[in-house]
Amino acid sequence: MKGTRRNLFRPIGAVVGVGVNTFIGGVSGTINTDVLLAQKLGIDVSRITEFSVVGADIQCRVTGEYTLITGIATSITYFRDADNLVTALLGNLWVGNLTLKSIEFHGVKTTSGINLFGTSRVERVILPNCLTISFQFLAGNKNIVNRYNLSKCTDLGGTVLYDNVFYNISELVLPSKMYVPIALANNNEGSPDADITYNTNKGATVSYISDYTEPNAIIDLSLVEARNNSAKINFTPPTSINGLEFYEIYVNDIYYDDLDSTNIVYGLENGTNYKIEIYACDVFYNRSLSNSISVTTTNIALSFYDTNDIDALAYISASGISSTEAINSSHHLIYQLKNIGLWNKIQALYLLKGATANSHKFNAKNPVDTDAGYRLTYVGAATFSDLGYQLNGSSYADTKIIPATSGQVNKYNGLTAVCGTNNVAYSTNVYDIGAYQGGSQALIMSLKSNPTTFLKRIAVNNFLSISLNNGNESRGIYTAQRNISKTSLYTNGVKITEDNGIGILPTISPSIGALNQNGSRNGFSNQRFQIVIFHGKFSQYEIELLHSIIDISEGIALRKTW
Repeated sequence: MKGTRRNLFRPIGAVVGVGVNTFIGGVSGTINTDVLLAQKLGIDVSRITEFSVVGADIQCRVTGEYTLITGIATSITYFRDADNLVTALLGNLWVGNLTLKSIEFHGVKTTSGINLFGTSRVERVILPNCLTISFQFLAGNKNIVNRYNLSKCTDLGGTVLYDNVFYNISELVLPSKMYVPIALANNNEGSPDADITYNTNKGATVSYISDYTEPNAIIDLSLVEARNNSAKINFTPPTSINGLEFYEIYVNDIYYDDLDSTNIVYGLENGTNYKIEIYACDVFYNRSLSNSISVTTTNIALSFYDTNDIDALAYISASGISSTEAINSSHHLIYQLKNIGLWNKIQALYLLKGATANSHKFNAKNPVDTDAGYRLTYVGAATFSDLGYQLNGSSYADTKIIPATSGQVNKYNGLTAVCGTNNVAYSTNVYDIGAYQGGSQALIMSLKSNPTTFLKRIAVNNFLSISLNNGNESRGIYTAQRNISKTSLYTNGVKITEDNGIGILPTISPSIGALNQNGSRNGFSNQRFQIVIFHGKFSQYEIELLHSIIDISEGIALRKTW
């Protein structure tokens, strides 16, 4: 489960009030006073204190228990009741809500009414003390919930038979895990509750809880280093009789993300103060809190670079690049990728500098001359220079990357490329970067699909054709990525379009300059590529930062053409 959902929401750095216990995201545009919130919660306004607006979100202190009977607002992104005051969820609270990502109610004992989350996109449902779950609880949910904790629920839909609790949920987005009591493992004449079976048949996994002992607390959480948009932390893993499975990051008292193996909290705002905590979670999703730390991110200019960075020096040494512009631009890009917190989300970074094929082949993330280091191997007579890798319509480079390698799938949801030319397309479709392996197995970038319509076609896991309405321009910075069931395209820091996309990543390596289609190449490109990056999913904010630093870096390299 580590790192499977980046930034379900992004709380902005604000001081959390003393005693604040209610956190609601995305609603301040319509609910910006305690009076309006009291009306939505169905309580007297005198029970709300310390009300404040934090960007698009609100927070306050509520006293006394209450039942939630309204979804608050159609724009809601999260709701956390930290003091367990909400005791029941009634009615169709979030039916059709496409913005809600996470709810956390430890005090809820029951839900009622059909379609509580019907046709929504909720990704994280934490109801650890809920005893009964209503009919069609998640009916028609647009995504399989990434994580849902029903650890005390002994009544799933009213019977042990199929009660449409998870009716018609998507079966294409994984992983997904649910936590339920061990009693539901064999309550259906020796088989699991039929609603659980329905969900596992869709590809979800289940943890049947046999022990509710929490892991010991983390007591030594500390800051190692803060950068503009990330913070590296350190702590001693606590002991746990059931074994630890993952860690949840809480930023300003709100669930933020799972912590990955780098121990880095990504996607923060620069020059901002945050309160950070870590929940240690065992295999049954028993959680223990940590001590909290205060972190202030830096505010270093995106034009700054450090000529002593060890990773930049390793790439410069391996590639043998010699021009001042190539060296300084490499220092800049690598330093700033670390500064904005993206370096550890990148698997392959081809800077394509130097005057020879040998200098171009190195992956700056791991500049070793081996296939395992994802070094490029070439076919055909391309041109290599400090201006980039100029293709000629019959050449290509093999990356050796296998996007669908076990354990790597979530690392290849994004692809970024920098193109310095505006060459015309051939009479057939041109695939500038990509691999295609039948059916829906694809990871492809096409700057131009044909010379008459000048479609720019992008695909990550699935084909998506896009008309940018700007003629046949190909120069610039492009990022495409897959997020749940959406494929998005960004050009020069701007989100151009988003559309539905399904499919899986290929088990063959993408080529730069052509499409690797089942081992054969076609659709050869004649563009000049200056940077190619294979990476995980970035937030829109991170993509904007990435494009900004690439723009500066390519200016330093004297090869910016857009």
